[in-house]
Amino acid sequence: MKPIPILFLIYDLEPGGPELRLLDLARRFSADWPIHICVTSRKLTLLPEYLACPCNVSVTVVPIRRAYMDFAGVMRIWRYVRRNDIRIVNSYDIKGLLIGAAIRAMSGNRVVTVHHTVDLLHNFSLLQKWALAVLLKTTSASLCNAHYIRRFIENTYVPAGRIHVIHNGIDSVLFRKDLTSRTHYRTRYDIDDAETLIGTVANFREEKNYPFLFQAFIRVRQQYPKVRLMCVGGGPDFLRLKALAESMGLRDVIFTGYVQDVAGHLSAMDLFVFCSLHEGLPNAILQAMSMPLPIVSSAVGGICELISDGREGLLVAADHMDDFLSAVSDLLEHGQKAQWLAGNARQKILESFSIEIMVERYEQFFRQVVAAARSGLKEPLS
Repeated sequence: MKPIPILFLIYDLEPGGPELRLLDLARRFSADWPIHICVTSRKLTLLPEYLACPCNVSVTVVPIRRAYMDFAGVMRIWRYVRRNDIRIVNSYDIKGLLIGAAIRAMSGNRVVTVHHTVDLLHNFSLLQKWALAVLLKTTSASLCNAHYIRRFIENTYVPAGRIHVIHNGIDSVLFRKDLTSRTHYRTRYDIDDAETLIGTVANFREEKNYPFLFQAFIRVRQQYPKVRLMCVGGGPDFLRLKALAESMGLRDVIFTGYVQDVAGHLSAMDLFVFCSLHEGLPNAILQAMSMPLPIVSSAVGGICELISDGREGLLVAADHMDDFLSAVSDLLEHGQKAQWLAGNARQKILESFSIEIMVERYEQFFRQVVAAARSGLKEPLS
């Protein structure tokens, strides 16, 4: 097959879900799919890792604040598309969606456009939701990483026949418990062997519900004095929420900020918790399942597609303190049950959510939309 270049329009290269998922694709796509990445801001923390990818990956930076006003920036991207014979443009946000629509129009609809819906729009204004609904009608296809998101956007934003679901996948070789890493990080953070480390991996934003986690941990510690809490992640609310924890008397909580070695930090944990109010299909849950770690999570979004309650972990209603505390206590009290759940979780990753399965499905999807475009279909997916 002749190589088909793809341009991924992404807002930044910070350590978040879409950026890390794109990095997985950049590292593993076959040579049949040369990957071009256009970053529309100057937030480039992960740029060195992208530049270390194979030679079929190229990164360009075109900072654009408002696509509808920055005609010069949009034209610069359009010239890049023509120069590199780009056939597919994949966007992740409204700015990228607008740029993609402009490129498709300028190409005479010869460029296939795909929009990847990565959240539940809970931070969108009414104007942004209206713009999304209008612009999505111009795309060739829409991608979601969970059936929950598909149900959320279909009909209102995109006809059901143009939506395709590809679950996130995880590198089960990288994300598995490593005793050397466990010893290293527990020593580094002064965690005693007799202490049980409860941990989470989530950037500090409102929907991650950190105040709830802090309140819950205070009550857990009243019953189990030899527990510690580790919070892995950064984000816009990091300093504010760290100060909140200290004001609540939680002065020995471990706040790591952004870390390169997420797998190593997970190795140090004994129990993984996740308290989000809203989610798509979080990478953190996949990582914890792969380690494997016993998990207590809120039953929101696509998490219920990963974990069956009582089979791969324990699910509780979001923001329900008594249920959350009961589930945590259950796993702290019953180690054999906790390990059984963790083992089931890793097996599910190996069977259904591996990185290899995800990459294969992405390549199959892109072949499908290109074939549909060539055949002149208006709606490539059915």
